[in-house]
Amino acid sequence: MDTHHLLFFFFFFTTTTTAAATTSSFAELLRFCGGARTASPQSFDVNFVDTMELISQKISQTGFGIASSANSNSSQRVFGLGQCFHYLSNVDCRLCYSECRVKLPLCLPSTTARVYLDGCFLTYGDHNFSQQPLDPRSDKALCGSPTPVCTIRGGGERVGGEFDVAAAAAYGERGYYMEGKVVVGGGVEVYGVAQCWRSLNKSGCRECLESARKSVVGCLPSSEGRALNVGCYVRYSTEPFYVVSQLRGDSKYARHRLVIALGSIFAAVVVIGGAIIWGIKGTAKSTDDGGILSDEREIAVKRLFVNTNQWLEQFFNEVNLISRVQHKNLVKLFGCSVDGPESLLVYEYLSNTSLDKFLFDSIRKAALNWRRRFDIVVGTAEGLAYLHESSEIRIIHRDIKASNILLDQRFKPKISDFGLARYFAEDQSHLSTGLAGTLGYMAPEYAVHGQLTEKADIYSYGILVLEVVTGCRNTRSAATLSGGHSLISKTWEHFNAKTLNEMLDSNLKGQCSEEQVVRVLTVGLLCTQASPNLRPPMWKVVEMLTSTAAELPIPTRPPYINIKSVDYSSDCSRTTYMYSSSSKSPVSVNEMSLSIMRGR
Repeated sequence: MDTHHLLFFFFFFTTTTTAAATTSSFAELLRFCGGARTASPQSFDVNFVDTMELISQKISQTGFGIASSANSNSSQRVFGLGQCFHYLSNVDCRLCYSECRVKLPLCLPSTTARVYLDGCFLTYGDHNFSQQPLDPRSDKALCGSPTPVCTIRGGGERVGGEFDVAAAAAYGERGYYMEGKVVVGGGVEVYGVAQCWRSLNKSGCRECLESARKSVVGCLPSSEGRALNVGCYVRYSTEPFYVVSQLRGDSKYARHRLVIALGSIFAAVVVIGGAIIWGIKGTAKSTDDGGILSDEREIAVKRLFVNTNQWLEQFFNEVNLISRVQHKNLVKLFGCSVDGPESLLVYEYLSNTSLDKFLFDSIRKAALNWRRRFDIVVGTAEGLAYLHESSEIRIIHRDIKASNILLDQRFKPKISDFGLARYFAEDQSHLSTGLAGTLGYMAPEYAVHGQLTEKADIYSYGILVLEVVTGCRNTRSAATLSGGHSLISKTWEHFNAKTLNEMLDSNLKGQCSEEQVVRVLTVGLLCTQASPNLRPPMWKVVEMLTSTAAELPIPTRPPYINIKSVDYSSDCSRTTYMYSSSSKSPVSVNEMSLSIMRGR
């Protein structure tokens, strides 16, 4: 490591730093909210979240997802469908879907709604609409600039004729997708795509595309036109939009965007009180897990390949917030380096890496006895209590999960990764912000309405508690749980049956009393209650864990209990390999920290 690049920051960035980072590029094209309203908004909201969670798992793998909630009450059942445009990369598809998830709940409590972004489509309803190709209420054509590019002799007719061919061919193509371009008079190139959702049959796709073709041709001679139907999408433009999208992952393109982003960020930085730059003399020698400086201090280096403005914002956000807090259960940031697209964060070295590397590994988890697991649960609670109540500034972490809990040589926990954290003023009741975090750990009120409070961290912490005691992930652990239910669902079933002790990790048998197991799991359920107002503050959680004198309240029903997870492993303790950064298996969106940096 080139240590002269380590910059030690003793200043705070002004709000212009955040403003300099641009929002995502998926512009909203159309949002339709139905006129009918659900009679039971709270139940409908919970079912909506269940459905969106199931769709997100499918979207992350194939770019398309269709699902419905498992609620037996048909009047509150929620159906959903999401699909990315075929030309998006997998990463862009996930980001686009996540932004749809921010916008679509704005239509609640409407029983039907859909949103089109410039890259993907997401819809929900109280009935099965998956085979519906058209909807006169919401199908719409959007025409772009009136610049008469296509009025060159024969241009309009040529473009219209090409769309006749494309619409006729797309429904016969694999994936119901067709793209291409046509050169009109004067050498002007016009690009176009036609795509149906995969839920339609061929006749439905043909019906939708024929309607869309008529709509979009009506935009001529404008330089751009879109047809946004409930079952398909057609677009033409004089700009090579699908070609540009496919190049987003190109390294030269990414580096060019990064240079622009870095320039705008550093131009906007205002130093308050001055800055001290310390150059570390000498060299550093590498180890397998960290680096050792010439003064014998041991450090860990977190590498970030910052290739979007959003990731750059997260980098500076982490430096800003973590430098303002100090607690025994928070990781210490020594400094950072910004040198091209690969940026570095320099932390204290923690020899046992992250909790998930032990907890979900069938061999290494043996090192986590009951005493250590209990200390991890309490220590993490103390760290969050400090962030929420006792630090110089109130902070909501937004991404509490096992992989963000680091362990020192004595297995004491330290909360890490503050890239998504947010400052929370004393006089604020909540923050309205874009969706960010890890979906399997995300509180329902935040996932649906984007209203962020410290209760979102408390919910994520509750999920973590259940995982620590059972040794299984909340999601993707269903293969070993009866009926295929998620961990939170199975824990709730055992609570009602008064058999919570049966959820204890088999590696811990004989190491603790039944009362201890029941108490810790009950605290986890109290933190994951559907109503945020019922979740105890973190200082109270610490008290409930460390003092056995007081009787615990009775938890109420948690959300998401109708979701059935999917796993490719026969043992939940081995699912760690599915999420390893070096694994070549598909990465679940539930283990990916998502961030859509757009205010609501």
